[in-house]
Amino acid sequence: MIKETVTQLVEKIKENLPWLKTIETPFEPTAENMAKGIYDNVGPVLKDRWGVDIEYVDVYETDTSRASYSEE
Repeated sequence: MIKETVTQLVEKIKENLPWLKTIETPFEPTAENMAKGIYDNVGPVLKDRWGVDIEYVDVYETDTSRASYSEE
């Protein structure tokens, strides 16, 4: 039931605010998971296209709270 409600909400947002970009993830969108997702998915594209290596990704939740991901 909760998932249906969330799905309905997302559809309403897409319908009423078409200029907003939405991205569905295969994981719970916590800051920690988003940092890893960016690292895993954007990092290889930057490396292949421009030769840029990502050392780490920081996702800020607030001005003083962040999640970080790196392979080290």
